[in-house]
Amino acid sequence: MRERKRGRVHGPYRERGGWRVIAITHEGARTSSLCESEKEATRLAEDLRAELDSKDIEVADAIVAYLEFKQRDDAKPIRPASAKTLAFRLAAIFIDHRDKMVGDLTPAGCQQAYDELRAKPRQANDTHRNTLAAAKAFLSWCAKRGYASRNPMADVSGIGERSVGKEQLRTDEARALLDAAVAAAKGGDLGSLAVVTVLLLAIRTSECAAICSRDVDDNGRILVIPRSKTKAGVRRLEMPQWLGRLLRGSADANGGLAFVNGKGQPADRHWVLYHVGRVCRMAGVPEVTAHGLRGTHATLATVAGASSAVVAASLGHTHERITQRHYTRADATDAARSRRAIGALEPRSRKK
Repeated sequence: MRERKRGRVHGPYRERGGWRVIAITHEGARTSSLCESEKEATRLAEDLRAELDSKDIEVADAIVAYLEFKQRDDAKPIRPASAKTLAFRLAAIFIDHRDKMVGDLTPAGCQQAYDELRAKPRQANDTHRNTLAAAKAFLSWCAKRGYASRNPMADVSGIGERSVGKEQLRTDEARALLDAAVAAAKGGDLGSLAVVTVLLLAIRTSECAAICSRDVDDNGRILVIPRSKTKAGVRRLEMPQWLGRLLRGSADANGGLAFVNGKGQPADRHWVLYHVGRVCRMAGVPEVTAHGLRGTHATLATVAGASSAVVAASLGHTHERITQRHYTRADATDAARSRRAIGALEPRSRKK
């Protein structure tokens, strides 16, 4: 870590009646102390220099320290996958400030960093606003640690409305994606198998990446999710037996893991996300996210008559309102009610 020139200690200087030590902090604040002896003044100067050095840290080093803190936080440690996402976000917004001292960051510079992030191609509102939130939390932590006098990003405001839910596939598009993905999966394409699993079972990308042979139960009829981001996420899901056989076969061929990357290492959620986009392009359907595939599942299940409680349980949500607000299309419930009404009113001759 590089010592900042602004944080410095002068002295001790002999003065009438004692020895003077002057300290200038990394924010520019000046303090002056008078000691009775040279020995006492020398010890004070050494302590002040050590204190200033502990608060002199570059943005890049502070990010590393922050990530380590978040992963060992006793209250709520983040998972390695979440730490990877957080590191990516902080690197994106501080890309031109990594070599600067945290205490040198200014509100104007932070505003410019956010504006430049927003100007990058394919920056959805949710993307840059989530990055801004991560940066604010990071700099607030830095201020508490004494790396800066205040959070220089505190007054930077997010621009643009957040979206509610992600783009979903329509019924015919979902069928086209499933047909293409199943054909490729049966040919050994692990990425396509992951897409099939996410679409049919509506599991999270992290849950999909973690599937192992033991999780495929009851001769391929049940998928057990033993660990998840919420207690409601720990669940048993029914699945087509042919999908269970594919998952079990993949796990048996890859040392117990259903999904490995191109280097033979365990897959992660980013690997799944990449293949969702790739398989959408391969199938010739709109490119949606894994979140969008879970939403597609929720919407189609609701239209088919599944209750909100059943859909929420399938997705691993604690509250039904999360499913309704972020996953199920608003018109899905109305469509299900309309279908039941049409069925009730249909002439008996047609029902026969």
